Amino acid sequence: MATIMIIICHMLQYYDNELCRWFNVGVQIFFTISGFLYGTKDIPNPISFIAKSFKRILIPYYTFLFLAVIIYYIFYPNYLTIADTCKSFLCTSTIKGLGHLWFVSYILFCYLITPYLYWLRKLVEPYPEGKKLIIYCLLLLLYQIISVAFKCYFIPDRISCFIIGFFLADILRWTRKYKLIAQSVIIIFAISLNLIEILGKYLCSDIVGI
Repeated sequence: MATIMIIICHMLQYYDNELCRWFNVGVQIFFTISGFLYGTKDIPNPISFIAKSFKRILIPYYTFLFLAVIIYYIFYPNYLTIADTCKSFLCTSTIKGLGHLWFVSYILFCYLITPYLYWLRKLVEPYPEGKKLIIYCLLLLLYQIISVAFKCYFIPDRISCFIIGFFLADILRWTRKYKLIAQSVIIIFAISLNLIEILGKYLCSDIVGI
């Protein structure tokens, strides 16, 4: 379903159809799934985990990027700048025409925070489930505030979905009562924030039009 939504979103974007925004949730679903899968793992050695994860992503990424840069400089020598090339290798930007590689920096950042999420989950393990839920929600709120305040390179919703997915692996082991409460909170916030975003875009466009 997430794959189909991404395909439909890009097709509608190509035709400049506003409905593309309504299907633009496939990426968030994949981040949530990734977070959930990593939430089921044990991470006894954070440095080893990060090193292996980075190696698995960066070796094929740099191999492809190196070849792409050579091709660009041979056939389109004036298309790239040294700054663009350096930013791409540092995973802080993408080369023109290779914008789909944006996810590389995002997934690397997710790998970087995973050991900290694992540490927090272990730290609150003896806490009551209600207290855990409050801590998880506060962490998400704190990340949103930091992202906005410091104008973070990463779009907050994607990283937040990874964090939610990670803690879902723990929530699904809770008692039925708190599991339902947690799932309800997530659903309510997801629907509410999406509606606020959509209404905000339409209202802002109307105000600009006026």
